[in-house]
Amino acid sequence: GSTGYVVNLSPIWLALLLQAYFTNRGEQKRLKQWLGAMVSDRVARGLGRTVEPVAGEGYTTQMVVLNFDLRRSTQAAARLAPHEVGPLFNRVLAAVCHVVLENGGIVNKFLGDGLLAIWLPKAGEEQVAAVAALHAAEAMPDAVADVARDWEARLQEPFRYGVALHCGV
Repeated sequence: GSTGYVVNLSPIWLALLLQAYFTNRGEQKRLKQWLGAMVSDRVARGLGRTVEPVAGEGYTTQMVVLNFDLRRSTQAAARLAPHEVGPLFNRVLAAVCHVVLENGGIVNKFLGDGLLAIWLPKAGEEQVAAVAALHAAEAMPDAVADVARDWEARLQEPFRYGVALHCGV
């Protein structure tokens, strides 16, 4: 017989994966070399059409970057049954994705137990993008509150995460 894999994806992950696959595949191939991951159509429109990136070369652009990272997730995963790890982490990341998207951000990539999101401001609107990213970061405690309670009940340890923001070039 054949060997298959079952992946439990939350609806937001599935939507992001389908969007990444079906929109502007040729453009994403060039951007993948440049950014290191497939990106959404909004990123391609915001970056890829105005400048033709060349491997090994770069250019600067104004953006706001948000990095979200779970703390002690490796230790938590070791204490859970294998079938519990993915759904619990997916709930955290889905909540964070929702907050990012709700505040106009773009989820650029998932990094294991975290994610990288960006805001691409129009010229002269850098402060608007920075405030939107800050609002996303401020909304995260409420967004993850339910899963944090579940995490703490299951693992008998505090739910911790880090958020970093950078605005600039």
